[in-house]
Amino acid sequence: MTNKILFNIIGFYLCWFISIYAAANGNYYLGPISVIIFLLIHIIKIMNYNQEILFLLICYFIGFFIDTMFLRFGIIEYHGILSSKFNIAPVWVTCLWVCFGSSISHSFRWFKRQYLYLALLGAVSGPIIYYSASSSGALNFIVNNYHLLSVALCWSLFLPLIVYISDRLVD
Repeated sequence: MTNKILFNIIGFYLCWFISIYAAANGNYYLGPISVIIFLLIHIIKIMNYNQEILFLLICYFIGFFIDTMFLRFGIIEYHGILSSKFNIAPVWVTCLWVCFGSSISHSFRWFKRQYLYLALLGAVSGPIIYYSASSSGALNFIVNNYHLLSVALCWSLFLPLIVYISDRLVD
């Protein structure tokens, strides 16, 4: 395992934990700050940074849309400034999508072109991710069969899509 991949893995998980636990404690800006620091270092370390930046922006907007829809349909109640004032996904959540996007072509590159496997992985991992964030107190995941199915379906479509975009754009 190279140092770049190790940095990417550690950075991704560190940002995830900081964002979740900071939001659970009302520190909504600590997560985005950690993600920005991680991404600045990440961008400096990679060669094709123009494609990577475009891909990360795509991840941001897809994540913003998905989590805003989860909020508006009552599937998830986020803790954060923008979610309560404007009924949109908070910054700390959308930063996690960008952080996740930064790992697709690097530490999670074994995902490449495994679209059926990714759909299954997304269907299982999506609800688990939201449930674990809910357990920490960063958000409220309103668990019922409809919501679990909605999140599973969304992630079974999102995960292959985002990897497909990465396969075409970044590689």
